[in-house]
Amino acid sequence: MLKKALLVAMGLMLIVGLTAACSQQSGSGDSPSKPQTGASGLPDWMLTGGSGEVLATVNGSPIYLDDYKDRMEKQSPYIRARYADLEKKKEFLDNMVRFELLAQAAAARGYANDPEVIRSAKQVMTQKLMREEFENKVRREDITDDEMRKYYEEHQSEYNKPAMRRASHILVKVDEAAGPKAEKEARQKALKILKEAKGKEKEPNSFRKLAAKYSNDDSNKNRGGDLGYFASTEDGGPMVKEFSEAVFKMGKINDLTGPVRSKFGFHIIRLTGKRDKIERSFEQVKGQIQHRLFKDKRTKMFDDFIDGLKEKAAIDVKEATLDAYVVPGSKPARPGEEEAEEADAVPAKGN
Repeated sequence: MLKKALLVAMGLMLIVGLTAACSQQSGSGDSPSKPQTGASGLPDWMLTGGSGEVLATVNGSPIYLDDYKDRMEKQSPYIRARYADLEKKKEFLDNMVRFELLAQAAAARGYANDPEVIRSAKQVMTQKLMREEFENKVRREDITDDEMRKYYEEHQSEYNKPAMRRASHILVKVDEAAGPKAEKEARQKALKILKEAKGKEKEPNSFRKLAAKYSNDDSNKNRGGDLGYFASTEDGGPMVKEFSEAVFKMGKINDLTGPVRSKFGFHIIRLTGKRDKIERSFEQVKGQIQHRLFKDKRTKMFDDFIDGLKEKAAIDVKEATLDAYVVPGSKPARPGEEEAEEADAVPAKGN
């Protein structure tokens, strides 16, 4: 616990002086691992970061009046009301003295150069840079109505969606031009499957098992005949008209219907999901679009900023070293290991 407290203390101290440290180290021959230290035991660069009237010193390290006032005035009015007399104000100063002593003790133990401390300081520095670089340059309220309306018009599918249905099916395949005998046999087989499906409606996964057993639709039979969600043919959905109409006439989830004839054969259909039509006006989603555009602009500005830094930087990646490192618990991908993309459902128009 003590080490963590010291690390936090040092991290906060590093925020003040890390930039100065970089410039000082780059201009001298001293090794970064052995910084110059003052009477306080702190590295010299950590003694920078303040100015004005000195309120107190701790082993030669100054505590400035402006810093004291800044910290005091960040307290709530209720807290500040306690510090009306000298003794109380000295108590608040004592907290700053204690912090300074902890920082000096941590520096004496070498924590000024601890990788975790430096990493923490860098994180806080970058957060401050982000706030100062981006917060006032792109504001949510600066997104205009014209920008929002343009986005709305270009992304209609996000805010206006047709009714959707999800269904599973068992296909008894028969050619569209099959003769009366083949047609009759296929229909009778489909009726028999439908009867069996209705008789097992209360059994868990019964339709899935029947699809695996009987369906001629190899693209989804092992998924229980699941076709996922789709819009009606009238709304541009992918299924053939006969199949689509039959599904959208079905009432309750888990209802069965069939046999439904399409150019592929006879379908036994089970309704597994329903989504109502969604219609959202511009005014209804205006705030959502504003937030989206605000985030997009901030992200682009950040990416551009990073790209600019990269262009000016000398970056050398040792790929061989990186490649040689085996991440514990990682599993290298092998050719053909990823699942192949599933084929389109049989009832789709293009099949």
